[in-house]
Amino acid sequence: MREQVLYREALTLGLDRDDVVVRRHLRQKYEFLTQDLAYDTDPDDATLRAYFEAQGDRYAQSARVSFHQVLFSPTRRGAQAEIDAVQTLADLKWATEPGTAETLGDITSLPSDLVGLDLHAIEAMFGPDFVAALQTVEPGLWAGPIASDFGLHLVWITGRAPGRRLAFEEVRQRVRDDWIYEQRVAANEAVYRKLLERYEVVVETPAAPGTSAGGES
Repeated sequence: MREQVLYREALTLGLDRDDVVVRRHLRQKYEFLTQDLAYDTDPDDATLRAYFEAQGDRYAQSARVSFHQVLFSPTRRGAQAEIDAVQTLADLKWATEPGTAETLGDITSLPSDLVGLDLHAIEAMFGPDFVAALQTVEPGLWAGPIASDFGLHLVWITGRAPGRRLAFEEVRQRVRDDWIYEQRVAANEAVYRKLLERYEVVVETPAAPGTSAGGES
C-alpha cells in the first residue's frame, strides 16, 4: 500500500519526467519485453556451426606454459639482487630438476610452480616483457634472470602447449550464448530503427558562450 501511494504521488508531481535513471530503466524494460519476440532463441546446430566457422580465432586457446620461478627482490636486496640471481643461476647450471631451487631466492606471495597458464594470464601477472623473455627459454634447465615488476626471476620451463583453435563441441554453449547475444543486440537495434520512424528528431545547436537565448550578447 505504501509503495502504491508514494508511487502515484510521485507520478502526480511529474517525478518520472526528465529523470535519466527512470528513463534508462523504462528503456531496459521495453527492450526486455520486445527482444525475445524478434529472433529465434533456440538455434539449431547448423546455425551455430556456421556462426562458429565465421568467427576465425575467436574460439581459440592461446599457447600455455608451465614453469617454476624463483624471485630475487630488489626491494629486499637492492643492487645485490641481480648479482645474487646471476650467481645462483651459475650454481644451478648442472641441476637436473627444478626442485633444487625451492629454498633459494626470496619469500613471495607468488606461486613457485605455475601450471598450464596461457600467455595472457602470465602477462597479467608478470608483464609483457617477462612473457617475451619466457618464450625464448629452453625447457628443462634454469634460465634468467628475467625481470618483472616484482624483481628478477630464475625460471625453469616444465612444459609448453601450443595455441589451437577449439573444436565446436568444446565451446558449443559459449557459441550459443554469443550468437543469442548478437541476435538480441541486432533485434533491439531493429526495433529502435522502426520506432524512430514515428518521430521527428530535432537537434538543437547550443548557443555560443556569452550569447543569450535571444541572440544578444
